[in-house]
Amino acid sequence: MKVAILLNRSHSLLRAVGKRILTTAFQAASLKSLKRFVLPEYYSFAGLLDPAPLILGTGDPIDWAALKDRELLIWEWGWTATPARTMLEIKNRTGIAALMFPGPLDRFWRELKPEDLELQFEAAQACEAIGAMLEDTVSFYKTLVPTAHVFHLPVPIDTEALRDFAAPTAQRDRKRILLTAPTRFTGPASQLPIATFVAFRRILRLKPALEGLCFVYDDEEKEGAQRALRALGLSGKVEVKPYLRPIQRYLQTVAPCWAGLSLPHGLLQGRTAMTSACIGIPMVLSEEIETHRRLYPKTCVRWHDTEAAANLCLRLLEDDTFRKDVVKEAAHGIEYYSVENCRRRLEAGAKTALQRRSGRPA
Repeated sequence: MKVAILLNRSHSLLRAVGKRILTTAFQAASLKSLKRFVLPEYYSFAGLLDPAPLILGTGDPIDWAALKDRELLIWEWGWTATPARTMLEIKNRTGIAALMFPGPLDRFWRELKPEDLELQFEAAQACEAIGAMLEDTVSFYKTLVPTAHVFHLPVPIDTEALRDFAAPTAQRDRKRILLTAPTRFTGPASQLPIATFVAFRRILRLKPALEGLCFVYDDEEKEGAQRALRALGLSGKVEVKPYLRPIQRYLQTVAPCWAGLSLPHGLLQGRTAMTSACIGIPMVLSEEIETHRRLYPKTCVRWHDTEAAANLCLRLLEDDTFRKDVVKEAAHGIEYYSVENCRRRLEAGAKTALQRRSGRPA
């Protein structure tokens, strides 16, 4: 199948190729297998259907000549007007079948400007298929766009490749706790990560030798994280690191962690839990996120129940049998998100989209 994918950014091809080169170079330098590593990213979908997909960006000129032979356009429903407008322009000029991949549903409606609502509806209703990031949201998109084929399409997880980075138990640090990325502590884009640090502070009262590890994507996030940590009395107890690329560097850094604690609140994918399941880190997580419930059912709590979260994390530190059970269950559950299972779901969804575009019964 000839596929085009639209990324919500400028210099999209350069970014995608750069990530691929960086990932491959790291594999070669670390003497890892050079088998193609499928990144847990949105744009990986195109490569599951087409070994040479056309990569387009909302901030780049559209290569109309290259689009002529493309059968399917995968695009990400962003909350700004540009992605929807670009998708509709491509759709109207080429007649290509369109598969929409929606991002976080709650953030979409928080960030969406009212004046762009009609445009967003028009773009959504022009799609033959919608691959919902979360199964919990499938019914919403079925109701919103009853003419589209809606199915569950989480990002692909290369479980085989990721498991290579698991650390043996003897090499794990019982004092090291993964607290994941703070993102935003306050404001519209916040996922309320402060609950994670409140729970960690409670754990420290009983185990003061513990150390936390978290990541930030930019200087603004780092400043916000450090400000919150100071206010919580956690300065010096939590290491704040810039997010590491390629992903293998991140995996090597977090692999020695004994356990993880993350209580975001929002309709997000939960990729931290996915990668942790692959490398054997037991996590205490917020139950509002379906990926967390699927992978770590025994250690999920309400995002605000910091007492329960702290108690479960302490149990992971003290009860080796419980810890092993949690790790085993997560390793089994992550197979649902594997590359091959994702490929099968995507192939079936794309086939239905093409049938609907041609007017044939799906």
